[in-house]
Amino acid sequence: MEVGDFIVHVDFGIGKFGGLVRVPAGNSYQEMIRIVYTNNDKVDVSIHSLYKISKYRRSDTGTPPRLSTLGTGAWDKLKDKAKKRIKDIARDLIKLYAQRRREKGFAFSADNYLQHTLEASFLYEDTPDQNKATQEVKKDMESGRPMDRLVCGDVGFGKTEVAIRAAFKA
Repeated sequence: MEVGDFIVHVDFGIGKFGGLVRVPAGNSYQEMIRIVYTNNDKVDVSIHSLYKISKYRRSDTGTPPRLSTLGTGAWDKLKDKAKKRIKDIARDLIKLYAQRRREKGFAFSADNYLQHTLEASFLYEDTPDQNKATQEVKKDMESGRPMDRLVCGDVGFGKTEVAIRAAFKA
């Protein structure tokens, strides 16, 4: 982290990293992280509270963030608004998935000899993960519920073979 980088303190908001400072603490000194906010207000945070600080991850707009102003409650309002939005999204997702559970989808039949013939024609032996993905996709297709599945993997690890099996089954 460089001096001047934007950082976020969970309790105080968005500020700029002001570097490390040594602050008198009794008969010794304590290392602190300085965060600079609007109006050049500063907060020194103990290195034992680093878990409350994270580097600011900016949006793609490239516009620098507005620094938080201490003592206004604006940061707490922003956090409350974000929490409310997260709860709203979670509630909407729960409703969506509950609705999907109630809906009937098309149940495909179990594998037949043509499916087995197609699968036997593949040149390479399935990996355990590829076999697991294929079985899970087929189970979903035969379930009678709307299907929503994403198969992820590196290039060359057999996603196309899984997709061909599913397309043939359909």
